[in-house]
Amino acid sequence: MNTEIEIIKDAINFLERHKSKLGTSASSDTYRIDVILSILSNIESSEEEWLEKCKYLYPKYRIEFLTDLNSLQASTPEIIPNLIEEIYCRCAYFLREYILYMESHNSYEYRFGMDELSLVHNKILDDNHPFIDPKNSERLDVIKDKQLDIWILGYYFYGKSFKSFERYEELVEDSEKKSFNIENQINLKKDELSKFINDKKEEVVRLAQQLEQQKTAFNFVGLSQGFESLLKAKKNSQTIVLSLLFFIGIFLFIPLFTYIELNQVKDLSGDFLNWKMFLPFVSIELISLYLFRVILTHYNSIKTQIMQLELRQTLCQFIQSYVEYAKEIKEKDSASLEKFENLIFSSILSTPDKVPSTFDGIEQLSNLIKNIKSGN
Repeated sequence: MNTEIEIIKDAINFLERHKSKLGTSASSDTYRIDVILSILSNIESSEEEWLEKCKYLYPKYRIEFLTDLNSLQASTPEIIPNLIEEIYCRCAYFLREYILYMESHNSYEYRFGMDELSLVHNKILDDNHPFIDPKNSERLDVIKDKQLDIWILGYYFYGKSFKSFERYEELVEDSEKKSFNIENQINLKKDELSKFINDKKEEVVRLAQQLEQQKTAFNFVGLSQGFESLLKAKKNSQTIVLSLLFFIGIFLFIPLFTYIELNQVKDLSGDFLNWKMFLPFVSIELISLYLFRVILTHYNSIKTQIMQLELRQTLCQFIQSYVEYAKEIKEKDSASLEKFENLIFSSILSTPDKVPSTFDGIEQLSNLIKNIKSGN
C-alpha cells in the first residue's frame, strides 16, 4: 500500500511541474491536469475509502492506472500528452462510480453539486476539448451518455448482493427450514438437558438421604463407643473379681483341712483337741465366708451391669431408624416412648441393697464370741 501511495505522490509532483511548464499554451492539458490532481489528491489521502466505494472500476483498472502514473517521469515529451489523456479518462471513470455511491448515501450534497468532487465531476461533463486519441473521446462520451452508469449498476445488480436478492424467497424458505431444524435440535437438547438435570436431582436427593442417614448414625457412634468402653472395663473387673472369688473359695478349705490335720495329731498322742483351739479356725472360716459372700455379690452386680451394657449397645444399633420412628410416634403420643428412653439413658444398676454391711458381719462375730465365753 505504501508503494502505491508513493507512486501517486510522485505523479502529483510531476503533473504540478509539468503544468507550470505548459503555462497557457495548452489549455486542454491544463484543464485535464487540474481534474487529475484533484482526484489523485483525494485518492492519496484515503485510498482505502476509494477501494470501498468504487468496488467495480477502481480494483479492475488499478494496476493499469498505477502503471500509467509510474510511467510519467520516464516518458518522452511526445508521449506525455497521451498518458495524461489515459489517466484523465481513468480518473473520470473512478470519479463517476464514486459519485454514484455518494449520491445513494449523501444524496443532498452530491446531487446538487455542493461537494468538491462533485464540482470536479461537473468539469468532466463540461469538457469539450479535443483528444489526441479518438478512443479517449469515446470513453468520455460513455460517461456523458450515462452508459457507464448502466455498466456500474449492472455490476452491482448481478453481483452477489443482487443475486441474493433474486433468490430471496428461496433463501427465506431455506432459512425457515434451518430455523425449524435448529429449533427441533434445541428442543431435543432441552429435553435431554431436562432429563439429565432431573436424574442429577434424584441422585443428589438420594445422596443427601444417605448423608443424613450416615450423619444420624455417626451422631450415635460416640454413645456406642462409650458403652463399649464401659463394657470393656466391667469385663476386666469381672475377671479380677472372679479370680479373687476363686482364691477365696480355695482359702475357705484351708482352716478346715488344718483343723482336721491337727485333730489327727492329737488323736495319736491320746489327747482330745480343746474347743479353744477350734475357735480361731471358726473365726477365720466365718470371715472368709463373709468376704466370699461380699465378693460373690459384687460379681453378680458386675454381671448384671455387663448385661445392661450389652443390652444398651444392642439397642443403639437401631437408633437411626428409631429417631424417625420416635418423631412420628411422639407427634401422636408424647409419652409412648418414655419407658424405652428411660431404659436407654438410665444409670447402671448395681443392686447395693443386697450387699451385707461390713459392720454387721463384725457385730455377728463379736456376739458369737460373747456367747462362747458366757457358756464357759
